[in-house]
Amino acid sequence: MATKWALFIALIQLTVLLCVNAVRDFDRRNDLRAVPPVSESGWSVPLVGNVSCDPSSGSLSRPGVNKTLQVIAIGRGNFNYSCGGDHAPANAPTFVEQYTQLYDAAALVAALPNENSFHAIIPDFLDFDYEMLANSSLECMGSIGTLDNLAVITLFDIDTFMVSPYEWVYPPSNPDFDGLWSHSVSEGFEWEVYRVEMAGGYIPRTCADQNATIFSEYVSEYWFYR
Repeated sequence: MATKWALFIALIQLTVLLCVNAVRDFDRRNDLRAVPPVSESGWSVPLVGNVSCDPSSGSLSRPGVNKTLQVIAIGRGNFNYSCGGDHAPANAPTFVEQYTQLYDAAALVAALPNENSFHAIIPDFLDFDYEMLANSSLECMGSIGTLDNLAVITLFDIDTFMVSPYEWVYPPSNPDFDGLWSHSVSEGFEWEVYRVEMAGGYIPRTCADQNATIFSEYVSEYWFYR
């Protein structure tokens, strides 16, 4: 375990961690200008989950044939659900809000040998103390918030848009700890956003024996197609 953690730290200590406020313009640093775009990686978003909420399928649908991979990000954040008020124990928790910071994974994608090696390190970011590292290839490139029960996504210097859920599947493993994989779309399907390889983020199916407010931390991959 110690060796794995040392390799994990060595992998991400490549450049300087910079997380900026979402209200200012995003200025990509000079030391990341040479990183190739993720569209050149040849990677494809993982789609196959476990038992789908739609019994006819255990897989998310593919992005449109006219779409190109724009961004792969590591999302670190939390979900807030409510079991307060008139919720009966058998009721499902009600979604309140989400807040997630998005970190550009382009440098990791370029440095790693294949997709599986990228997927394998995602759970390590769940307990990762971003403030403690002086050097990292992770650069904060955006955020996800909530407005009127829809996700508001800001990709600095790229776009700000809202997405609504399109479909979801249970994760391939650890369904009592890891959250759902999801495929969301913006108006007119301009953007297709996949949240996959979840670590954490589990929400109880019912409010039985739950607190009035449920917070669930998670980390995941976000794949953006347009």
